[in-house]
Amino acid sequence: MISIGGLCKAFGERQVIKDLNLEVDAGEVVGLVGPSGIGKSTTLNIVAGLMEPDSGEVKIGGKTVTRFAGPGPNVMVHPADRGLGYVMQDNALFPHLSVMANVTFGLRGLDASAVRKRAMDVMEMLRIADLKGLLPGQLSGGQQKRVALARSLAPEPRILLMDEPLTSLDQELRQHLMGELRAIFDRLDLTVIYVTHDNFEARSLADRIAVFGSGRISGSFFVSH
Repeated sequence: MISIGGLCKAFGERQVIKDLNLEVDAGEVVGLVGPSGIGKSTTLNIVAGLMEPDSGEVKIGGKTVTRFAGPGPNVMVHPADRGLGYVMQDNALFPHLSVMANVTFGLRGLDASAVRKRAMDVMEMLRIADLKGLLPGQLSGGQQKRVALARSLAPEPRILLMDEPLTSLDQELRQHLMGELRAIFDRLDLTVIYVTHDNFEARSLADRIAVFGSGRISGSFFVSH
């Protein structure tokens, strides 16, 4: 479902990603693990189409969505056309919009009744439907995470990218949400890249862990649940 080949990215003199290669099968949850600040989030941003690499290629479902410095012209498919959901570490919710408006923000090509139904379905699954009229500032940290996840799932993406979504939560809430996330991954048969620096979190959620080090994937191993 996701194929990353020969990815390189530098910021000034600092080479963050160096010939990174990663394959993710359809329906697989891969935990991308490594210390903070070594390029994991940069990798997600390139897969999502939010950042251009210096070189390398990203394919989704066999289609090239990013290609730089290869033969022929560069390719950069718009993020909205990649079929991805993206849950960021800081949630990136719109503070002036209600929960309902945040969840429906990315829905396109549907009439008003279909948009509302899609949003209500995903909010009910995440048990936040009763919060639909509130603003993000009126929510707890865990509720905000659920809203961010609902917004990412509402367009029914094939792939979900998650960038350390539980880092800011206390341990008890993190444990609770880990169980819920794994159930959602299985229920919706999502292909997931889950970035974290927490090995326990990765082992709890992922089918396979890819270890990020020195700008590339240094190894990977499967996890039994």
